Amino acid sequence: MGISYDCIILTMNNRGSLVALDLAQRSKKVLYIDVSEMTCWTSKDFSGPFPSHIKRDIDDKHSRKFLSAHNLEKLDKGLSLFTANGIVEVQGEIANYQLDQFNQSEDVQRLKESYSGTISAMTKSLKNNWLLHFFSNYNKSILEQEALSSHQNLKVSDVFGPTFHPVESFSQRQKNRSDLRSKGIEVVEAEKVEIRYEGGKFFVKNGDQAIVSGLKVLNFLESSDLKTVDPELSHQVFHKDPISAIWHWQRFDLKWKTKLDLKSVPSLLFVLPHWDLPWLEDNFMILRKVEEDSQSLWVKTKKQANSEDLVQGCKSILEQYIGLSEFEISSGKLNKGLSLELFPVYESQPASAVRKGVEFYPMGFDQFPSFDLFDMYQSQKQFIDQLLRSQA
Repeated sequence: MGISYDCIILTMNNRGSLVALDLAQRSKKVLYIDVSEMTCWTSKDFSGPFPSHIKRDIDDKHSRKFLSAHNLEKLDKGLSLFTANGIVEVQGEIANYQLDQFNQSEDVQRLKESYSGTISAMTKSLKNNWLLHFFSNYNKSILEQEALSSHQNLKVSDVFGPTFHPVESFSQRQKNRSDLRSKGIEVVEAEKVEIRYEGGKFFVKNGDQAIVSGLKVLNFLESSDLKTVDPELSHQVFHKDPISAIWHWQRFDLKWKTKLDLKSVPSLLFVLPHWDLPWLEDNFMILRKVEEDSQSLWVKTKKQANSEDLVQGCKSILEQYIGLSEFEISSGKLNKGLSLELFPVYESQPASAVRKGVEFYPMGFDQFPSFDLFDMYQSQKQFIDQLLRSQA
């Protein structure tokens, strides 16, 4: 029999790397299985549209640890929101002026002045408070959390704090893997995953390598994707098929037909024509600057949506509301490989489908509903802390 591990992490695109480091620092033996190269996703896809907001109430040591583990681009300006009623620039010199022009509630101003994780929405008029709800929900993976309630404590991203954008690449993944290995973590760049559950343990075989075992698995993939990656393991650990996401964020390439200086274009641009309509499809788009003459256009859409109709709707909105012209939109190019979920959106929080007594823990967006890497890591760390205390 090969090596025995305390924990096996199944992941892609550096998800779970900080959790792996936390476990290693507690003298836990960790096996880190990365399936990134099994997928069809490119660096543009892995980078995604969502920034990480470093909370102003967090200690410097905690934030430095996060920043050192990711390749991040600081957003000193940009993060602009285009609506039918005007523009809001959240990060930048004229942010205060534009917020005042939007006639939003004092709740938004309270968020700008200080951050405590949650804020109680005091204003009853959603017309004067929709921006606060947008800051709370734009990067969430559970649709039911987007219900516009006029009286609740909202968990709000610290959009006015230091903001960074992930820049993912193969070289960055390799660097991350090297960092993990330097901390004593065994890293496997998997071409095929074969994990079996027998007698209360998980047994892993990677190609011709020896079988190793682990007491528990932390799955940073979506639960529904396990059936694609390892069908037999999915059958062993789930008593029913996990719920699949109905919606997801889809990337398109937006390329300029004429040479354009993108230096004046915001690094991150949200387009939300109508706050009082569902924040989906051509009523909610995110443009991220990626190259000198192109941007990634991200749209929250149904998985089986007609891409041609969606593209035409998006193009019409961009031309109408922000005056863009002389551009073309096309489906983003993909690699050969598995189409695993990157940024899924669920109608409601899926109930756990894990068989009783099996130490298999879903750690994806179906359980931790935030696309903000910093926010997600904090939630996952809290979960791991509680799990280890309960088993001490």
